[in-house]
Amino acid sequence: MRVNVRIGLCDFEREAPQPIDVNIELFTSADYLTSGEIIDYALLHDAVLAWEKRAHVELIETYVHELLTLGFSFPSVHAVRASITKLE
Repeated sequence: MRVNVRIGLCDFEREAPQPIDVNIELFTSADYLTSGEIIDYALLHDAVLAWEKRAHVELIETYVHELLTLGFSFPSVHAVRASITKLE
């Protein structure tokens, strides 16, 4: 998904939000399909949208760490791949 956030170390990056692309993949076993557990992707979506309202964050790794932590919060998830790209 694409959101606009205040991010970066440089002074000019503090002037206005900038667009980033956020990607996250959650990996689980085939047993998940019959476990009855639900991976609520709305939690991930809402967390990323909330970034638009946050104060300035210097490091992109801060957001990546949050994605990884949230992804692993689902019991059946055993691997998470997350990336964030600054578009400007």
